[in-house]
Amino acid sequence: MLVFALSIWSLATAQDRELNQQRLQERIESQRIAFITERVHLTPDEAMIFWPLYNEYRDGGRALKAKKKADKLLLDMDDNEATAYLSNLMEVEREELMLKIDYTERLKSVLSPKKILRFYTAERQFKERLVQLMSQRRDRIQDRRKR
Repeated sequence: MLVFALSIWSLATAQDRELNQQRLQERIESQRIAFITERVHLTPDEAMIFWPLYNEYRDGGRALKAKKKADKLLLDMDDNEATAYLSNLMEVEREELMLKIDYTERLKSVLSPKKILRFYTAERQFKERLVQLMSQRRDRIQDRRKR
């Protein structure tokens, strides 16, 4: 009976963590949209076209980032594996640049060059802000655990 109760509790805890993670991702995404929309000064018409393009761009970027992950630790690679990984890494970075060039060209039909530059600046600023907030959150959690 105790094992059953513990397994139910463990499952519920895992589901709670997953739900909390999903809520956090949704909050981050809504803040990203608000932040970029405000910083770029998107009109409602621009936003209707911009956000689907942006989501497409992010999905492509995520897929490329996944290709960068090494199957094993760099320290554990022999020279042949490191050479192959390095070649793959350079190819993926070339693909990322091509994605950004393509996306920028597509954005030119929606936004002025000035707004495109604002977008890239806002995107970088949001990521920096997010990293800073996550670091502060991690520090607070660690402080609580020390007490």
